Amino acid sequence: ENGFTPASIINDAPVVFDDDKLETAWRPTGASGKFYGPTRMREALYRSLNLVSIRILRQVGISQAMGTLKRFGLPADTFQRDLSLALGSASVTPMDIASAYSIFANGGYRVTPWSIVQIEKDNGDVLWKAPEVVFCESPCRPPQTDNAPQGGMTEVDTANSDSDDSTTQPRQPPPVMAPRVIDARIAWLMNSILQDVVRRGTGHQANGLGRRDLAGKTGTTNDQVDAWFSGYSPDLVATVWVGFDNPASLGWGEYGGKAALPIWMDYMGPALEGVPDRQLEQPSGIATVRIDPDSGLLARPENPDAIREYFIQSQVPDMEPARGPGGHSAPEQIF
Repeated sequence: ENGFTPASIINDAPVVFDDDKLETAWRPTGASGKFYGPTRMREALYRSLNLVSIRILRQVGISQAMGTLKRFGLPADTFQRDLSLALGSASVTPMDIASAYSIFANGGYRVTPWSIVQIEKDNGDVLWKAPEVVFCESPCRPPQTDNAPQGGMTEVDTANSDSDDSTTQPRQPPPVMAPRVIDARIAWLMNSILQDVVRRGTGHQANGLGRRDLAGKTGTTNDQVDAWFSGYSPDLVATVWVGFDNPASLGWGEYGGKAALPIWMDYMGPALEGVPDRQLEQPSGIATVRIDPDSGLLARPENPDAIREYFIQSQVPDMEPARGPGGHSAPEQIF
């Protein structure tokens, strides 16, 4: 939405911020202590490079990012309005995060979660069912209803629920609107990048489930106080948080990929057993091109190092400049 693409080049290099509110300058680092230099956005995300995240947030702007977080249903008004937001300074619940990740799994629609799917009698008759979810483009208009109360039973319904008449129709509230909050093309591109987190990045252990439709992201806060893995297939989203009731370090090396991901796998493996592998349908308006991995620019036909990448059609990069003898093209723009 703000002009970045999976091939945008961002510098993974040390950065220092001076802040009058801090006793010392802020020198954020990555978990590995290594710096990769100019890095494509896709690679930076699946490697979980903190300094790239900070630079992207600084380029996009705090206000713009806050607006996006609110669209994802996150309590952004309670978050700190500074660059530490990129590294997990905000406090959220696992339900908050699972709900937000479901937007990627749903192709850009935000679904409000609920805890009860249906209520049954002891003989299996269904008394109540959760409302149907209707995906809609903003502004959403609820379908016409009979003005029955949301989520409750009328006096007639209550009487019927105590009857032995098994033909009674279950009570179901009116449909719930699930509005589109991000463009389908952006949701698809983000899903593609998050799949690489599992296939080749910090969440690679999830390949042990033997599926190709998994996507997600590891997360670890300072001193391994919180470890997260949030991931999904097109049919199921799950988030795992590991930490103490009173915040304290989990111990050295207890990152999201080590502490939280195995729990996620223990749940998702049985939960997806028998569920077919399924990829999100690619929306129209996505271009597949070959790019130079060093510059992120459109590769020349003779480039032997070219790789495939996806773009919104209007954001396909320019052609890379011709190479010198034995040389590589250089990035045009580094943040």
